[in-house]
Amino acid sequence: MAVNFGFYVFFCEVLGIYYIVANVLAIELSVLNNFILNERWTFRDRDRGGWKTYFKRMLAFHLSSGLIAWLTQTPTLFILTHYFRIWDKLAVMIGIGLGALANYFICNLLIFKHKTERR
Repeated sequence: MAVNFGFYVFFCEVLGIYYIVANVLAIELSVLNNFILNERWTFRDRDRGGWKTYFKRMLAFHLSSGLIAWLTQTPTLFILTHYFRIWDKLAVMIGIGLGALANYFICNLLIFKHKTERR
């Protein structure tokens, strides 16, 4: 969450990038960061396999997390700022929170799932 928000603020405030574009760029960078954190910390107890499965998980995570973020954060940001005139930083935080919840459940069920025990 902090990575996404930090990059959003950097892109918007420091570089002057339009807020929707800044949000998309921040999402992309945070997705890569989040995959590494999930791999090393959140789901470290899961079977990892070799490099081939690592890159498959990374691609699946990137596609799912990026899509989830785009479908939660970006519309939330636009709707809250455009229609409700909410401060863009607060709208980004709300969108990140919604995206994080959705992303955790998708990752737990699909990307970092437990191996089925064979009997």
